[in-house]
Amino acid sequence: MQNVLNEPFDSFQLPTPCISLLGDYLELLITIPNAERQRRIAIAGKLDVTDIAAEPDLTARKAEIENSMRANRAIVPPVSLL
Repeated sequence: MQNVLNEPFDSFQLPTPCISLLGDYLELLITIPNAERQRRIAIAGKLDVTDIAAEPDLTARKAEIENSMRANRAIVPPVSLL
């Protein structure tokens, strides 16, 4: 584990596995409320909702990513402080 708080902000680069993991996690955090909103709008408009991800699936994926973060001890806690 690396303390990124002591690294120069201008030149520090995250390790590649962290970038992928954080990117997936942030995308999912944005997708969860958006999918619910899209689902409500589609249902109100009597449109097909089969292509919109279900909340249980998204929540399960979020739990998988969080478990992966814990298992890999990625640099998520210090990075979140930046």
